[in-house]
Amino acid sequence: QAHQKYLPCWGRAVQQIPLLQHSDLILYTSANISSSDIERFHFRNVTVKKYVNEGWQKGAIKAITDAFGEKGYQEKWFEGYDWVIRLNADVLIMDDTWLRKTMENASIDGIFGACMGDQIHTDFFALPPQAVDYKLVDECSNKYGAEKHFTCAIANVLRSKRFTWVEGAEEKVCRMVGARSPIVHAHTLWQCCPDYLAPEAKCSRLSGNPFPDPNVVIKNLLPYGTARSWLLSTSAATFGRGV
Repeated sequence: QAHQKYLPCWGRAVQQIPLLQHSDLILYTSANISSSDIERFHFRNVTVKKYVNEGWQKGAIKAITDAFGEKGYQEKWFEGYDWVIRLNADVLIMDDTWLRKTMENASIDGIFGACMGDQIHTDFFALPPQAVDYKLVDECSNKYGAEKHFTCAIANVLRSKRFTWVEGAEEKVCRMVGARSPIVHAHTLWQCCPDYLAPEAKCSRLSGNPFPDPNVVIKNLLPYGTARSWLLSTSAATFGRGV
């Protein structure tokens, strides 16, 4: 129910943000979604993936393993897409200019945010689905906590240094915030729906701490990539070729 308060924002966002206008939506949810609910999103294509919520952390891990693990690979969830953006409904895109430019950079295989210093955000991330080894996603699923699991699953991307932090973003208790951040996860933004992008809305993007130096984070993250190693809690937008 907390996330449902943001649905009016998403309907307006798709109408105003070019990146979303050329996007398909995979809605990963345990709730019953009606056709009228789907119409409110205004995405060009919407696919609903139902799941049984096993709890806060288990549910978040299941979202990523279903989408990026063997299940998603065999069912071809992301076939034909160059990039996947994963986010919760309460994580809003404020501006897509930097995101589009970064996704067009052939040297980038991941757009991330740091969480609690040495982990990677799961409330928002973007990457080419081909950059993820589905076998490792499943192998890493014994890591407790969604962030530790995801960090383990993408350890190869991190080691390669072919990733970037979200420009202008800051961290506040494992949420992406910041006055200059193109992505904001603030639990008060629903009060600005549906016109959260309007200048007169004056929605607070909060403030937090800068992300750490990536090299320091990589050094701390490597122990997670044991064994051979090197989503989508409520929704994920997938972006097609040429976007």
